[in-house]
Amino acid sequence: MLALSAFIGGIVLPVTAGGWAGFVLSNVLFAVAVIGFYASISMAGAGPATFFLNLEPIVVVGAGYVLLDQLVSLWQMLGITIVVVALIYASRAPGDRERAAPTAPASSA
Repeated sequence: MLALSAFIGGIVLPVTAGGWAGFVLSNVLFAVAVIGFYASISMAGAGPATFFLNLEPIVVVGAGYVLLDQLVSLWQMLGITIVVVALIYASRAPGDRERAAPTAPASSA
């Protein structure tokens, strides 16, 4: 990313103390979040962790809409719908998925 930034037009770093504080704090909090995520996988298991990982894009779009007054496009709504349907399907009990799947008739040979 640094090489691309340098190629396109240079790297612009913060110039104020507040800018540097935000720059450093965002990197530190990101590292804490990633470490916490991997720690939660070891405690809760991969299934629940994956469920919450897939909720992240929905939360980000919602937070952008509520906190930043961003508009949600039709494509984003379609993507959110696909993620929600997939999460509902994946969270069903294994027996429910087997009953919902079509079965082929047995062939007599």
